[in-house]
Order: sequence, then C-alpha cells, then structure tokens
Amino acid sequence: MTQPDWYEQLPSARTLWRALRTPVFDPSDYPHPEMVAAAVGLLDAHYRHKAAVDQLTRITQSSTQIEEGEWRVVSDFFAEASRDIAALIARVDTFAHHRVLALGLDSSLAAMHPCGLGTVLTRHIRRWALATAQTGTLIPSSTALTILVEEASGYNRLVEQVITGQVHLPAPARTARTLS
Repeated sequence: MTQPDWYEQLPSARTLWRALRTPVFDPSDYPHPEMVAAAVGLLDAHYRHKAAVDQLTRITQSSTQIEEGEWRVVSDFFAEASRDIAALIARVDTFAHHRVLALGLDSSLAAMHPCGLGTVLTRHIRRWALATAQTGTLIPSSTALTILVEEASGYNRLVEQVITGQVHLPAPARTARTLS
C-alpha cells in the first residue's frame, strides 16, 4: 500500500488559517469541513474565554462592591467557553481518529504522541486568538505571527507523521459533548 498524501487526509495549517481569517465562514468551502468547522469554533470559544477572563480580572481588581449576579454571569460565561473548548478538542480528536482508522494504518509500534491533535490545534488557535484579539487580524511583521508560523509548521509535521504511521495519537475522549 502506498502512503497517502497527508494534506488530503487532514486539513493543513494553511487551510485552517484561511478558514480562521475568512469574514464569512462556510464549511462546505473547505476540505474536511467537520474539522475546519471545529477549528473555527475553537477560535470563537477562545475569544469568549479570553473575554470572560478579562471580565473576571476586571471584577477582582474593582474597588467597588460586585453583585453576586454579576459574578454568576461572568463565571457561567467562562464555564461555557471552557466546556465548548473541551468539546471541540474532542471533536477534532475523534475526526482525526476516524480518518486514521479509515486509512488502515498500523501505527501500533509508532511513538505515542503526548496529546491529541485537538490539543495541539487548540493551543495554536488560542495563540491566534490572543494575537488577533485587539484588531481581528494578524500584524505581518509581529512576533506573534512568527510564532504562529512555527507552530503551523509543527502542526503540519505532526499531521504528516500521523498519516504516515510514524506517530500514534492517543484515543479520543469518550465523553465529548456534542455541539450543534
């Protein structure tokens, strides 16, 4: 059996970046729409998570009395974003797991990667969210962009290693909450 081209099996960082930058996202415009949609969902969840953290920071640093209702609203917002991130990580891991299974690769003797593809992807997208939180776009000559490019190369290498059977990913979480 010949080795499959990795970029035909899972989306490349370039594909994901294109989806993250598009003003109007339509999953059908991309290969592997399930995983690309999960990546775009992760960006939204990370923006909401950051907004909740910023609000919690503001509340804790405030010198005025904070009402219990305000605490509850912000903490619920934080918890919901955190749950969505966890569910989307599980969705990416499940999608990657099924793609690898469909290829029929025997990677049982390959080195085990310490985390799933969803975890790698969410770290990258969290950094993207932090880099674009102020303006919504990446600044071409920024340090953040340099780091994102390095991470994208690392993501592409990992996907290639997974698809060619050089690396084995851990089994996806079985308790993933389904997002609609």
